[in-house]
This record gives sequence, structure tokens and C-alpha cells, in this order.
Amino acid sequence: MENHHKTTDFTDALRDGIPVHIDEVENGIKCNCICPSCKQPLIAYNNPKNKKAHHFQHQSLSDCRNYYETMIHYWAKEIINELGELTVPKHTFELGNSPRDYTYHKWNEDYPKEKITPVKIVFDKIFIEKHQNGIKPDLIGVVNNRQIHVEIAVTHFIDDIKANKIKSLNVTSLEIDLSDIDRTLQKEELKRVLRYGNISRMKWFNNKAINQKKTESGQRKSTVREFIFANMTEKKVYGKAQDVYKCPLFKTEYDITLHNCERCQYFVSTNETYEGTQEQYDNRETIYPKLSIHCIGHVASKFDALLTENGVTIGENRAFKGGLSPR
Repeated sequence: MENHHKTTDFTDALRDGIPVHIDEVENGIKCNCICPSCKQPLIAYNNPKNKKAHHFQHQSLSDCRNYYETMIHYWAKEIINELGELTVPKHTFELGNSPRDYTYHKWNEDYPKEKITPVKIVFDKIFIEKHQNGIKPDLIGVVNNRQIHVEIAVTHFIDDIKANKIKSLNVTSLEIDLSDIDRTLQKEELKRVLRYGNISRMKWFNNKAINQKKTESGQRKSTVREFIFANMTEKKVYGKAQDVYKCPLFKTEYDITLHNCERCQYFVSTNETYEGTQEQYDNRETIYPKLSIHCIGHVASKFDALLTENGVTIGENRAFKGGLSPR
């Protein structure tokens, strides 16, 4: 990452481990400030008579290239501590309202579907760089007696070793990615970034609440799936018109077709079987398949009730959504 700037002159430094602005300290070496990156002593140039803008400078006149990255890291911790809150990603897991969401291989891989939205959490307490069980996170926020470790990533991210340790200790940890932040960004600008939250910058590591929700959602999916396989019935598809007789849901003047069934919310799957030699099977254009469908329309009300019990929102007129289409 090429975000280096010449940092001989800059306006923020550390005094007693706390970020301070050039206008908050005494002039010259009496400022008692150090560079946040190299920890070398600084000189404060803030005499009102100075024509040049107020700034710090290394006593050694060195060019500390990591100053901005380190300062952003310090500011971020200080800002979160001052705000006492963060807007973070909230993960929810939604189940589908169709049997195909639970049975079709290509379709059901996405269920439970994960949805990520922003939510603000207000900390009861915040600890900065406190050692705990061999881990020293940038911040530890406490919410309702539950701890959340917060890591600020500017140049260094949570590596595999630390991630495994977080997992083994079952610690909820949030990483905030500030690696692409403009290195000349001022504190107030960074404060706006952190206050209003950009959840795309945030990644949970071993969030216990999210893990529990995902597990519970997976269990609900298994319950619905078992119901479908235990109750689905097979119906044959007849002729070139692909008629399906005795629909348990819809009484019409004409036959229900396969096309209609495939649009129904209680349709499970279409099955194809072939009769013929292996050579004919390999070249399926020479033979026609025998078709049938699997359906749970006869237990539609029970299926809807099961979905409702498991937190799935369903609408009305679920059978043949959009109406029947004649041959």
C-alpha cells in the first residue's frame, strides 16, 4: 500500500500516551510529546509569532513514514471511547417459504439466507488495550455484562494465530478495517466515519450471538425439510400436454399442467425417468422421459403453520401465484 507521506511536520502527537493537538501544548521541547509511531521526542512549533502553520517536528528531523497509520489507530480508539457506541453489522438468517428452498440442491444452498443490516450498540463500559487471557485487543466494550473485543486494522489485521485464539477462548471480536482511509484525514473527519458507521468495513470474529442464530436457523431448516420429505406425494404427468390430475388445491374446468404446478408454492420437484437401453439413455433425444412431480399441496395448511412457527413470513394466495395459465 503506497500511502506514505513526508511527516516531518504534523499537528498531532502523544503526551503521556494520550493524543494531543499542537495548540494544546507548550511551545518547543517543553511540550513533552513523542511521535506515536517511532516514540521519539518532538518539538512543538506553536508560537503565535511563527509565520509557518503550527506543527510538531522530530527533534532528530527524521522522516517517520508510519506516523499517519499509527495516529489513525490512536484516534480511532480514542473516538470510540469518547462516543461510547458503534454502529455494527447485525446478522439475521431467513428461511424460504417454498419447499424448493429446502429440497432443490442448487436453490437451498443459500438458505438460511444471511441478511446484514446496521445496528447501533451502546457500551456500558470501554477498556482500552486491556490484557485478557493472553489477548490484548485495542478496545473491550461491555454491553449487558457481555464483552466485545474491538480491533482497529490500519496496517495490521487479525491473523490466523490470533483468530484461532479468539475462537478457542470463545471471545466475540469485531475488526474495523481502516486500511484505505486517507492518511492525512483529520480526527473530526475520522470521527464522522466511525460515528455513522460503515458496516462494510467491519468483520465479526466468533460472534457468539450470530453463531447461535445461525445454528438455530439451521435446525429450523432441518425441521421443515423433514416435514416436506415425510409428507410429499408423487403425481404422474400425462401426455404431450403434461397434464397433472387431481390437484388437491385448485378445482378448475380444465386440467392442471406441469407448467402450473411448477409455479405453485407447494410444488417440490419434477422427476424424470427413462426406459430404454444405455445407448438410448446416453442420447436422450431418441426417447421421451416419463415425468412425475412431488407435491405437498394436500398438507398446505400444515406446511404454512410450520413455516409461521419457525419465523417465516408467508403471504396469501400461495397456490399458483399469478393465476393459472391454460394450455
